[in-house]
Amino acid sequence: MVTIGAQILAGAVGLLAGTALTGSADHFTRDRSLWPVPACPGCGARRPAPAWVPLAGPLLTVRCAACDAPGAWRFWVLVQCLAAALGVLLLRQYGFGAEFASASAESWVLLAVAVIDLQHRLIPTLLVYPSVVFAVACSGFWPDLGLLVSLEGAGLAFGLFFALALIARLAFGEGALGDGDVTLAALIGAICGYPMVVLALALGALAGGLGAALMLMLRRSPLGTTIPYGPYLVAGALYVLVSGNTTHPLYALV
Repeated sequence: MVTIGAQILAGAVGLLAGTALTGSADHFTRDRSLWPVPACPGCGARRPAPAWVPLAGPLLTVRCAACDAPGAWRFWVLVQCLAAALGVLLLRQYGFGAEFASASAESWVLLAVAVIDLQHRLIPTLLVYPSVVFAVACSGFWPDLGLLVSLEGAGLAFGLFFALALIARLAFGEGALGDGDVTLAALIGAICGYPMVVLALALGALAGGLGAALMLMLRRSPLGTTIPYGPYLVAGALYVLVSGNTTHPLYALV
């Protein structure tokens, strides 16, 4: 039984992680680095100390003091809330322990990847590659996962998406499915292992298809326009992590 106090603590840590995450996204916009310090994506000026205050920070630094450029404060508040919610949900699922620590770090990395892909239509491989190593190294913390299963999931996901990327390029041209999506799929495979990677990627593909159809129906994205696919893959992976990963009820049926 996870106490309310423990959940509040997990949410607070999640808010801090969300603050660092938004800082990384700001720096990536500016100079393609991932330094987790809030900064103006336009001029690069470091934001004042109040920007580090979760939730209130984006509201207190709506415009850059150096260049007066507006900040995406609504988006940053949402990202911080999502990071906090993930912390609470993961704690409720796993309790304090190695699984919780591993899942929290992996979920925040995935959230950072989704945010940057939404902003730039680009998967930050500078973040993805070391995260694959981290996921494989932490695979022993999970029941029924382990090194070989993690590598199997990463290899399966990489091979599948590499083939899909080649087909998409032939059918739709460059940008339909990028190399970054292939590496992201490998990261998800390393985190979930086989067979849970199949569920994660299937949910991501389903969400991506529904999202594209919705955008077309709302005429927000004309036919042929590329959309960021990473956030949908991340959504599928986060569902698997929050619902237990290798302890998910579907795992026993495979």
